Amino acid sequence: MDILLSEFKSQCSRLIHRVETLGITVDIIRDGKIVARLSPVAPAAIKENDGTKPWTHLRGTGHYLAGPDESVITEKEFEVYQ
Repeated sequence: MDILLSEFKSQCSRLIHRVETLGITVDIIRDGKIVARLSPVAPAAIKENDGTKPWTHLRGTGHYLAGPDESVITEKEFEVYQ
């Protein structure tokens, strides 16, 4: 979402709430150029000291690179890692 600096000034609280709740990023524009970006804090930074392992915050963020009948590593690599 792009917004002019003058509009951002008058809608700052509402925009911060939208960024926080919807996870959108707001680019702030002055003289036709992006001068600042308001973006949500990464989930790992929010849950920094809640006692869970850091890598658990990555759950659900990845993508499979192999199809159902494919492997992401070769047979030789598999043997090395055993």
